[in-house]
Amino acid sequence: LALFGILMFSIVAVTAIGRNDGLIGVEIGSRRESAFQRFGTIPKAFGSLFKLMMMDGWDEVCRPLLKAEPALFIFILLFLVVFAFGILNMIVALVIQKQNYHADVRDDHQEQERRHHAKDLMKEINGLMFNDAFGPSGRILDRSDFAALFTECEPLLQLFEGAGFSVFDTQRLHVVLDRDKDGTVSAEELLDFAHRLISGDGASWGTIATLSDLRRIKT
Repeated sequence: LALFGILMFSIVAVTAIGRNDGLIGVEIGSRRESAFQRFGTIPKAFGSLFKLMMMDGWDEVCRPLLKAEPALFIFILLFLVVFAFGILNMIVALVIQKQNYHADVRDDHQEQERRHHAKDLMKEINGLMFNDAFGPSGRILDRSDFAALFTECEPLLQLFEGAGFSVFDTQRLHVVLDRDKDGTVSAEELLDFAHRLISGDGASWGTIATLSDLRRIKT
């Protein structure tokens, strides 16, 4: 598309510059070429405009032309705005797009590593919470058992710390998970909430804390 645009400008440049009688005798560049030698045919005009787009010796070309024909300022300015700065902006946009793509890939990789680590913690938590040491009664947790669990089960605390939870927030979390308000939370409910936290389906800790405070106000 850019080459086609330069070709269109080249056709205009042949008439406006290369075969312009007002530019006869004008010398361009260190080789002292005439306007016809630089812009007399479409291929020559195309090559000259391409160099102009790359800002290669633009002052050597533009200065003598504008001195002889000031009206060419509009043509040259329009060409530079459309192609030189337009192409530059396009290149910058492509670079930014590529950087954003790599940043997204890196973030996705980090998120996958985080979820993989969280799943490993879940396996370890399951093994600790449902072993013989806890027994069947250990699966029903009142507030004191709930707080003690986070102290004894370090992987569980690590999992919740990743969501902004601290060991000092155990009572507030217990209030939220105790939906039937009987003062107890089952281990299955806690693990289900932890699983939703890993998968991203659970609410943030800020939302949970707010919900806990609202429930306390209601009671």
